[in-house]
Amino acid sequence: MRRRVCFLTLWLLLPAVLWAGNWQLHKSITLKKDQFSEIVVKSEGFEKLLKFRWTLYKNEGLVVIRHFDGFVGHHVLYLRNKNRSFRVELLPPGERYGAMPYLLIKFSDFNFEKGEAVFDLFMKDVENELLLDILKENR
Repeated sequence: MRRRVCFLTLWLLLPAVLWAGNWQLHKSITLKKDQFSEIVVKSEGFEKLLKFRWTLYKNEGLVVIRHFDGFVGHHVLYLRNKNRSFRVELLPPGERYGAMPYLLIKFSDFNFEKGEAVFDLFMKDVENELLLDILKENR
């Protein structure tokens, strides 16, 4: 019986351990309402700016606006639902075949006392060709 419990525990924890080890970057950012986070994406031959901010927290939904590569995205993220994150592909479409590097921005907590949202940033870059420079948040 004890062996089954150990096996079951390991089986349930395995995806979390494998998932956590595959990211090239993991960083947390805390933002107040309408405070931008700026991230410079650098690679050979280009440098682009990713900006995102949150504008409203209502009915447990956080409204996030992002700007990257000339496009604006609008997302509603929830702590208790599957829709907790959004993905930003860091290279232009058609740049290369295979695994495209991307940044996953996950809404992880909201502090009601301070009026701050906490985001976790995860970068997936199999070929290690990109560098992210997280700039100081604007006020």
